[in-house]
Amino acid sequence: MDFNKLKDKLTGAAEKKSDKIEKGVDDAGQWVDDKTGGKYTDKIEGGVDKAKSALDDFTGGEGSQDSGQDSADRQDTDGGQSAESDESDRP
Repeated sequence: MDFNKLKDKLTGAAEKKSDKIEKGVDDAGQWVDDKTGGKYTDKIEGGVDKAKSALDDFTGGEGSQDSGQDSADRQDTDGGQSAESDESDRP
């Protein structure tokens, strides 16, 4: 199988399952956020957004334009306070 056929096959599969792939990316981001205690929420959300954007670029689709709703749905572990980056945590 040549590269173009393989790419077309993968693109087709990703288009059919893009909702499940996006859910997996969201779930992975939430898991990491939970494991880090909300300390890196902003960075994790940025990575999730980039992964979804890459999926959209790959499939040529719009994806789920959720206008940041996932960010609002996430609860951090310090009583719902914002997980702002703290300059004192940096080396």
